[in-house]
Amino acid sequence: IPFADRIEANKANAQNRIDWLTKHDPEPELNLFLVALDANYPGRFAAEHEQWETRQSGHSYLQKAADGKIQLVAYDPARNSIVEMIGTYNGQTSTVITCVPGTKTNEASFYGGGPQSVANRLVDSDTTRETVAFVYKGTEFPDGGDIEAFLVEAKSDTFVAETSPVLQKFQSAVELEKPAGAQTIAIGHSWGFRNIAGSESNGARFDKVIALSGAAMPPG
Repeated sequence: IPFADRIEANKANAQNRIDWLTKHDPEPELNLFLVALDANYPGRFAAEHEQWETRQSGHSYLQKAADGKIQLVAYDPARNSIVEMIGTYNGQTSTVITCVPGTKTNEASFYGGGPQSVANRLVDSDTTRETVAFVYKGTEFPDGGDIEAFLVEAKSDTFVAETSPVLQKFQSAVELEKPAGAQTIAIGHSWGFRNIAGSESNGARFDKVIALSGAAMPPG
């Protein structure tokens, strides 16, 4: 599926998500009866409310995607998938960058622009406008609590083995539209580098790979 078509489809997906957040995601209400009966309930409610606030904080970002001001080439909350394209991918493109952020990255991370910061700087610094960057989170990343994310998921060989083939398939789609002579660069931060290395074991190919505080290599 051409990336231009993916962007158009994800405008609709973003609007559908906005509609769901508006109509079917009501704010949790504190149950005073349970407060009196269950000492653990306030903590559970606080966590539930925080999750709701995080989901609702996506309205502005998603509206920009629905309006075409942000280019999403993948967006599927059910699969923890969001990939933003920065720049223009066409026959004049000479550099194609795949940026994979690190541990604790989730969809809400994209709302504030953190994972996109390196990609934005690289694209903006190219005065020829021949650089495009994909900020990739095509699957679940290690994004639970600190102990789960850093000490369990980020170190898990099984976790990276299950997620890296998805990056390999995405990069294959990137290659299909890559102009002859254009270079491909992968940039991985923290666990993102581990995801890139795993994708290479599954057949992904990059002309350059850059590790930014990269995590350990996966097996193989």
